[in-house]
Order: sequence, then structure tokens, then C-alpha cells
Amino acid sequence: MTQRHAFARVELITCLVIVTVLACILLVTSRGSRHMGWQAGSLANLHEFAAITSSYAADNADQFWAYSWRVGVPTGSTFPDLGGPPADQIEAGALQAVDLIRRRGRPDMPVMRDWIPLPYYFHLPLADYLGVSPLLRFAVSPGDANRLLWTNDIEGFGRGDYLPYQPDPTVPENKRWPYSSSYRLPLAFSCPDAVTTRSGTIVPTTSTQFYSLVSTPAWNLGGRRVSEVNYPSQKVFVFDSAQWQGVKIPIFFAYAFARVPMSFVDGSARVRVKGQANPGFRPDNPRAPFPATPSYERLLWEPPVLGGVSSAVTMSFFLTRAGILGRDYDGDEFDTGNW
Repeated sequence: MTQRHAFARVELITCLVIVTVLACILLVTSRGSRHMGWQAGSLANLHEFAAITSSYAADNADQFWAYSWRVGVPTGSTFPDLGGPPADQIEAGALQAVDLIRRRGRPDMPVMRDWIPLPYYFHLPLADYLGVSPLLRFAVSPGDANRLLWTNDIEGFGRGDYLPYQPDPTVPENKRWPYSSSYRLPLAFSCPDAVTTRSGTIVPTTSTQFYSLVSTPAWNLGGRRVSEVNYPSQKVFVFDSAQWQGVKIPIFFAYAFARVPMSFVDGSARVRVKGQANPGFRPDNPRAPFPATPSYERLLWEPPVLGGVSSAVTMSFFLTRAGILGRDYDGDEFDTGNW
């Protein structure tokens, strides 16, 4: 007689449990690895921003890179439709952004005059300084899957291959979107810190998607210097616009519990919880004790609105109280004597 060996039921159940546990461990490890990979990749991008900023400042009298075309001054553009003197700072920034994209990317970019490029296109002057395409590799977060698709496939974007998670390609002005960034630069690095009797500035409206110009008296974009920053190790510089991974759904940076990769003016880069930052202020009402609280209104390819409806958020380090003179983390917002 021959013996036939078979699993007893309890042995079979034990094996299934072991396999399930191992699968769960592998899944968690895989998710953790992807999360750590996103953070490491984003921090590497931020270090690159910091290194090139240091080089730019050394070449340009300690200044931060920024849009630089002036109101009322001929632009010198080689494109005739961009050459006229800009009427205000919105037009100056818009025309310069179009010029940069045309020269470094696509010459068919249409003229846009009523457009503030700072929130999504703050990095274009940096690409011009480097003499490269505005499709900067380090301007797109490794967690921003939609924007990565656009930048790697301009023709597919133009055909609408990524709809609905891209802008409508039949609208000529939407050609600019593949040149946008996942990261953000606080407005004060390009504008005056706040509206005062001596200067205007660009300020957010009631929505995170829209900005307006306070233009009296006249002022110009750019010209901010590294030496102006009072707290280099505590003032946020470039930061990721979302916590893209490590959570079930991406979290917009302005939600209090978002863990956001960010660089600081001293060149360091780390992940900080947004809710631990100082709340910020309203540049158009700088003495008011309360911060700006616009509603987060997403575009379809951006992190969702939590709770499914528009919600008010504080912009914190995007609108630091006292601008680049203020402090974002680990201390009071600013020293009264310095502002």
C-alpha cells in the first residue's frame, strides 16, 4: 500500500494566513517605498531649486530670480506683439512669461495680457537663466502624476489624450499648462511684502485660483534680495503644492494636516506639517490680525477638496506675515522692531 500525504484543514488555514500576512507586508512595504520615493524625489528637486538660486544670487547682486519686465518700458522682445511697454505689472509679467515660453519652448504660444503667472509659472525666469527649456525636470513633483504626463508628452496633451485630467486643448491659452510647476513660491519673493503707502502688490482673492493687482502707487516685480530675509532657516522658500502620496488621496498643501516637502532660504529642505506653521496674513491688509482665508477651489487634476465642497484654508507660508521679513516655523511671525 502507498500512503498519500495531504494537508490537514488546520495546516491549510495556517498556510493561507501566512501567505496573506506576507502579502500585506509586501503591500505596505511597497506603499511605504513609493511614499519615501516621492518625498526623496521632491526634496531632491527642492535642493536643486536652492542650489541654482544661490548661483543666480551670486551672479545678480544678491537678488532672487523673478520676472523683471517693467511698467512703461519697452520689453526688447524679438516678438513684435510683445514689444510694447506694459501698462501695469499684470501685463508685464504675462508678456514676459509668453516671451520665455516662446523662446525656450513653443513659438506659437498666444499673447496673454490679463494673466498672473506667479502661482504656477514662477520658475520660467529660472529656466531662462539656465538657458534651457521651461520644461524643467525639477519643477514637477514626482508625485504629480498628471503634470508628469503632460510634460513628457506635449503632443498628446495637444490632442487631449489626458482629458478630463488636463485643460481643454482647443483653448489656445491652455498651451501654457505643460510648462507649469507642481511647486509654489511665496509671492513676496517676487513682489513687495504688502500693500503700503509706498507700494502695491499682487494678492489672492476669495479663491485660491484667482489673484488681483493692487497697483497704486506704481511698483515692479522682482528686485528682492537674499540679504533681506531675516530668518533664512525659518522662512519657507519653494514648497510642494500637495502631499501626493502616503495617503489615500492627495492633500492640498493648505490643509492643516498636510505633510509638505519644502525648502528654506538657508538652502535646507525637509518635510513639515503645514498646521505647525504660522498662519500668515493678508498682504492687502497687513495690520489685520487675521490671516487670508480663501476657498480652496481645485482644478480637476489637482488634489480634491476634502469633504467634497469648497472650504476655507489659511495659506501660511505662501503669504507669510511681513513677507520675506517674517518667520514661518519655530518662532513668532516676526519681530516688531524689524517690520
